[in-house]
Amino acid sequence: MSEGDRIAKAEKLVLAELPDVPAWGGVTAEGISIDASDVCVDRTYGSTGRLNGTGGNAGYGVLASLSLELGEPQCGSCSDY
Repeated sequence: MSEGDRIAKAEKLVLAELPDVPAWGGVTAEGISIDASDVCVDRTYGSTGRLNGTGGNAGYGVLASLSLELGEPQCGSCSDY
């Protein structure tokens, strides 16, 4: 699987894990390759997302792409990882 395919799959998996509630409306995901097996995905709320409707950073998730196992969501961004 190419790096681009791994990143796209990780982004889809991270978004699929989110509950279907208004706070997550419009959320986007942007992944980066960490190494040959892991992808980090930043989540960003839509402009009216989040509990107070202000949008912004929604933390990140790390996917062990070889096992397709998604780690627990973390606060911050992939640059913190």
